[in-house]
Amino acid sequence: MREFLMVLGLFGLLGCNEKHATPSVAAPVVRPKTAVAAFHDRLAPIWHTEDTSARLSGACSAAGSLVTLATRIVDEPPPPSATPAFSAQAKSLKEVVRNLEAACAAQGEVAAAFTAVHEAFHSVSACSGE
Repeated sequence: MREFLMVLGLFGLLGCNEKHATPSVAAPVVRPKTAVAAFHDRLAPIWHTEDTSARLSGACSAAGSLVTLATRIVDEPPPPSATPAFSAQAKSLKEVVRNLEAACAAQGEVAAAFTAVHEAFHSVSACSGE
């Protein structure tokens, strides 16, 4: 009898190591980042840099990628929640980003050009409804 209980206990312990089926959970839906969100993600860390010299240097380093992202905003269909002014604001953003790029190349008024980019982006963001 004792041996029987020991064997039964051994089988019971073996059962503790069984993998139990876990309920399936739907994977979260991952949506591609919108052009407006991608622009924000590139702009924000530079804009919020404390050191002015580093901020302006970062703005010039990022100018080319910001032009690409602004072009993407212009070229993609507006977000479904966008206002009628979105397209015009997006074109304006692209223009001021090109002005930043020119200011960097000429070692001109980078601070004013970068501020204009920031303000134009906020106009686009507000019109996007995102």
